[in-house]
Amino acid sequence: MINCLLVKKIRKKAGRKKRPSAGCLDSQSTKTTACGGRHRGYDAGKQINGRKRFILTDSQGLLLAVWVCAASVSEKMGAKCLLRYLRWSSCLNDLCKRVKLVWVDGGFRGNNLQQFMKNLWGWCWQVVFRADDQKGFKVLPRRWVVERTFACILQSRRLSKDYEKKRINSQSMVYLAMISIMLKRC
Repeated sequence: MINCLLVKKIRKKAGRKKRPSAGCLDSQSTKTTACGGRHRGYDAGKQINGRKRFILTDSQGLLLAVWVCAASVSEKMGAKCLLRYLRWSSCLNDLCKRVKLVWVDGGFRGNNLQQFMKNLWGWCWQVVFRADDQKGFKVLPRRWVVERTFACILQSRRLSKDYEKKRINSQSMVYLAMISIMLKRC
């Protein structure tokens, strides 16, 4: 897979090991157009009718994996699907075998998900919380990396909304957008 090769190349160029040892997981809900396909749903938290993109990045913000599903899917269930997808794909499995720690936000909190990740991958899970007294926007340590990746991906006009009928095509569009970004870094 081209994405995996580019991640390794960019990491090596930056003086890091080819395979990351830490990652950051997050999700983003996006609206679908009228032609959007079967995998659509309503995200009540963000009040969006469409799909949800789950991404795993390394500590530099390079995309390791993406999973697209209906927006109605919970954070925990979507994360489980992404983790199974990583295990199933030989290229992604190889890329992620050094990962030991994954940072997530509060939406992924829960012992069953943490245990699932530990059993499937042997990874530790660290939830990054914002302060209770925090008002407005503040950059959270480690969490900004995955948010920056979402911002870079959204620079692609095709990803401002989900125009694809099939979920797999939507995932491919995210990979293509990130490949385009990484080619500029090589």
